[in-house]
Amino acid sequence: MDERLAIREANALQAAQQAGVRRIVKLYGAVRHHADPLDVRHAGDPLDALHLASIEAIRESGLSWALISPSSVMDTSMLNQPFIRSRGCLVGCAGDGRVGLVAADDVARAAAIVLTERDEHAANYELTGPQALSMAEMAAVLSQVLGRTITYQDMPETEFRKLAVELGVPEDQVDVQLMVHFAAWKRGDAALVTGTYRELTGKTPTSLKEWVAAHQDAFAPAGGDGVAAGG
Repeated sequence: MDERLAIREANALQAAQQAGVRRIVKLYGAVRHHADPLDVRHAGDPLDALHLASIEAIRESGLSWALISPSSVMDTSMLNQPFIRSRGCLVGCAGDGRVGLVAADDVARAAAIVLTERDEHAANYELTGPQALSMAEMAAVLSQVLGRTITYQDMPETEFRKLAVELGVPEDQVDVQLMVHFAAWKRGDAALVTGTYRELTGKTPTSLKEWVAAHQDAFAPAGGDGVAAGG
């Protein structure tokens, strides 16, 4: 996720056309529920603008296409939190905003079906977990499963941006890589919960409680800190 996204995807599209590819399936995101992703532009969201430019190029290509649009992924959102292990807290600037976190394995399983078994033109497969949670509620799930208190520290946006840079996120990329995701959560744009995963796979999507239970070792108390991520 950086400012070269649209260029990379335009190059990939051109190569696909030259190779005679019939169909494009693009990775997008489940932010705000709308039938046409070009109908709603996030307010000044630079990452979404890059995605929308890529989607427009795909539309104009004349190829068959579809979107796989996962919500923020549990693996990224939880494993890259900097202080769960060392300080027993989540940090962010999402306020009370909720997000329908989805497990990466569920995204992969659904994507495999879309790539091999589905052929709907211009479909947008929005993939979410079974519920939308605030970061405080995520902390409560972590506390319950890990058996120790995990809190959520909500920070002012400017302070969180500064912290992210201090922890290693490039300053010129912090908005696209991180801040736009927390902003979408805070606005309520990521609170979507869909039945798409069940419709594609016939299975119930993984809950955050189930996912944390399967990854408990990753949250064992330790002294090291990582880099926060929201996407």
